[in-house]
This record gives sequence, structure tokens and C-alpha cells, in this order.
Amino acid sequence: MRTPCFPLLVILLTSMIGVFVGCDYGRGSIEGIMTDESGKPVAEAIIIADNSVYGSILIRTDEDGHYSFNNIPVGKWEIEFYHESGRGLGLESATVRSGETTRLDFTIGAKPPPTNLPTIIPP
Repeated sequence: MRTPCFPLLVILLTSMIGVFVGCDYGRGSIEGIMTDESGKPVAEAIIIADNSVYGSILIRTDEDGHYSFNNIPVGKWEIEFYHESGRGLGLESATVRSGETTRLDFTIGAKPPPTNLPTIIPP
């Protein structure tokens, strides 16, 4: 005869497997190109990926306007776009899925910056 605690024991043991195996729920990437209104790549722009659980990651675009957040945890990320001077340009959302690369290109002026984006990068 099983005791009433048996289902609880099974749940406890299976949840502990994640601790020993390593609770990696997957990682993916976000990448894209930042361009100006005329379609030219924007070098040295500042891109910030922000996630409510994992915090923020700051990178810069390369000379071809390319940026890439590699090997970041799955979930929803807010991507903030700033001019190299720190002026806020735009805010987009991206969802990272395990083993996938999410493409997110950004064109300055394609739409107005949202009001909740700081006009200057916060300290």
C-alpha cells in the first residue's frame, strides 16, 4: 500500500535531478544590424539587452553595424538602442528560444523612441 506521501516524494526526487544535472533551461542568441535612415550601418552604437531575471548586458555595434548577444538565457528580453553619445533611439522586444538565434535589425528613425526609454543611458 502506498502512503499519501509517495507522490510528494516522487516530485521531490525528480525536482532534485535538475540540481545535480545542472538547471540549464537553454540558451540562445539575439543578433542584428543597426542602420541609419539612409541604410548605412551605424558603428559604435550602444545596445543593451535587459531581462527582469538576468539583468542587463551592454555591447556596441561593430564597424558594419552588427551586434550579437550570444549564449544568453531563454526568455523575453528588452533591447534598447542608443547612439554612441548615449542618446536613446529605440526599444524593441525579443524572445530568445533554446538553441535559436533571434534576428532583430534596427533602423534609426523607423519609428519614434518610446517615452519609457531614457534619453541618455542611465548610470
